[in-house]
Amino acid sequence: MTSDILLLLIEDDLDDRELFLQATLEVSNTIRCLTASDGDEGLAVLNDRLSFLPDFIFLDLNLPGENGKEVLKKIKENPSFKDIPVIIYTTTSSPDEARECISLGANSFITKPHNFADIKETISRVVIVAQGNRQSRVKKV
Repeated sequence: MTSDILLLLIEDDLDDRELFLQATLEVSNTIRCLTASDGDEGLAVLNDRLSFLPDFIFLDLNLPGENGKEVLKKIKENPSFKDIPVIIYTTTSSPDEARECISLGANSFITKPHNFADIKETISRVVIVAQGNRQSRVKKV
């Protein structure tokens, strides 16, 4: 098993994907990030990686085809994926949207930061949580 943190970003906007990928590179060389441009591609990535699933999924709400909420439902209904923490990562800042996403199983709701430093800070916080989760799993064994 690798010690790298694996993230999956499901995001249709190419610029947002590239910024996110650049931020992961600057945060840590232990982060690996897979990307998908829509929900179907994101689910296909998960199905292709059953032996080593991502530590976190960053999921945009405004996707072509099925929206992020529909993709979230599919992730949480699948026994192989349901325990992967999902972070809604969107331009939306609506408290109602946040509550609905949390009720559907999202672990967190983050409005996309407007600057690169804040994107890096967001990713850094997630990596710290991922590392803590791995340490607590090791202690339980």
